Amino acid sequence: MKDFIETTWTYFHEHPELGFEEFATTKHIVELLEGFGYAPKVFPAGTGAVAVLDSGCPGPVLGLRADIDCLAFTTDGKVEKYHACGHDGNITMLLAAAKQLKEDGIKRGKVYFIFQPAEETLKGSLSVIESGYISDMEEIVGMHLQPDQEEQYGHAAPRLLHKSYGRVEVTVHGRNAHASLPYLGINATEAGVQIVNAVNCIRCDARSPYSCKVTIFKADGSSHNTIPDKALLVFDIRADTNDTMSQIMEKLKIAAEHAAASVGATAEISDEVICYSASYDPVLCDEVKSVLCDVLGEEQVRDACPATTSEDFHNYSNQMGAKAAYISLGASFTPFLHANHSFFNHDALLSGAKIWIGVAHKRLG
Repeated sequence: MKDFIETTWTYFHEHPELGFEEFATTKHIVELLEGFGYAPKVFPAGTGAVAVLDSGCPGPVLGLRADIDCLAFTTDGKVEKYHACGHDGNITMLLAAAKQLKEDGIKRGKVYFIFQPAEETLKGSLSVIESGYISDMEEIVGMHLQPDQEEQYGHAAPRLLHKSYGRVEVTVHGRNAHASLPYLGINATEAGVQIVNAVNCIRCDARSPYSCKVTIFKADGSSHNTIPDKALLVFDIRADTNDTMSQIMEKLKIAAEHAAASVGATAEISDEVICYSASYDPVLCDEVKSVLCDVLGEEQVRDACPATTSEDFHNYSNQMGAKAAYISLGASFTPFLHANHSFFNHDALLSGAKIWIGVAHKRLG
């Protein structure tokens, strides 16, 4: 298995592709799966694939999911694609597990091997769900390689505590005027400042950490001596829970509308929950933790790994109702995730493959 893992990782590492552009990646995944004896299906968008191992007997319907896209970096004006989030490793671990499980077989239920496109766009999981290819999936387990800052090498947890991630866009409408006659206009920039100040006063229960901040503020800058009639503000919101996210979004709408109105402007608001916060099934997580202890040793495993990041994986539980667990696997990812030319300890890939194999056998025999 170790030779297969290294050869497979090398291919995907040397052929990085961006979200919804993973055509060569998908082609190679499909070829390998077919070589193992599967009949994989490519998702309708043309990238990503799923294969199923069916025991033919009643039992749980389990999904094992790996994301397959890379990131892009611009250096000296040149765009470079690179697997800076370790998805080349995620693909490799799941393929190794699929290979071994095909040889081992399962005693009950079935398992989907989900090679999901476009996680970095945060839209890939929705495209998988919308395909209908995994509509009967009841539970799902994901895994990610981690830097030492979050999970020490050789350590793991069955719950990676991703945060909810939301975006609110506010378009302010005012009225143009000559800058020497500001009382004839409605200054969209000033309205935007009032909105930012009002949003900064939003408060929720501090026992559930959150942040809400303006990350884009643009006004019509066609002329320095004209009162601008339009401004755009974008707010980035992070929250520990989906309930806190909902509260912040509702309060932000009220704050923006009233702050704009205070100077005579109007606020046009659109919002989107881009990622849901982690919501895990305690029974499934306990079983996954048992497997982690078997593979890595009990002293190397904890209940949960805190995180500040977000993941579109949680659409599977929030949109489909699937029971979920998501493994944080320490791999000495250096210097950190999403750093160009980052690297990790490849011995973690063998552990990850064994963990996914163990989870499948734990649930399906």
